[in-house]
Amino acid sequence: MNLEDEIKYLSIQERLKAMKPFEDANKERLKKYFKSVGLEYRDATAKEDIKDKIDCYLVNPKKNKEFSIQLKQRTKGYNDILMEVYSDFDVPYSDIQQFAREIVGKAELYGVINSVGRFKLFAAEPIKDLVLSTLAEVPEETYQEFKKSGQRNTTPAGKSVGDPTYY
Repeated sequence: MNLEDEIKYLSIQERLKAMKPFEDANKERLKKYFKSVGLEYRDATAKEDIKDKIDCYLVNPKKNKEFSIQLKQRTKGYNDILMEVYSDFDVPYSDIQQFAREIVGKAELYGVINSVGRFKLFAAEPIKDLVLSTLAEVPEETYQEFKKSGQRNTTPAGKSVGDPTYY
């Protein structure tokens, strides 16, 4: 059984606790990699993590710029990005008020680490814009049918935000 299967039924707090050692190891790998290419890594503050959904920063000291990153860990070998759009999928369509971490977060980049350790950066805004524009096109009836199907994941066919930046 892989980690994803082991943790998928845990509460959010239990999942975060289970993933902490992996997150810490990945942050150390990113620090080493960024340093090797002349960049710096900076952890986000607890407030930034909780309120703004920012995990760390990629800092370019030569240009005096930094980019906020929300890290994502894939436990299977996929090279894509998963997003939680709504924090509670099981509320009526018309009552959905709260978008989830990936939509409300203020990170400029999504940093995805796949199961073999490959790291990719995606610009966050085009992904958020694509998700929100796709949602705006979905009639309530379609959403209700999708919800009744029990399926929790979907990919909008034919829509892409382009190639990620590879590291």
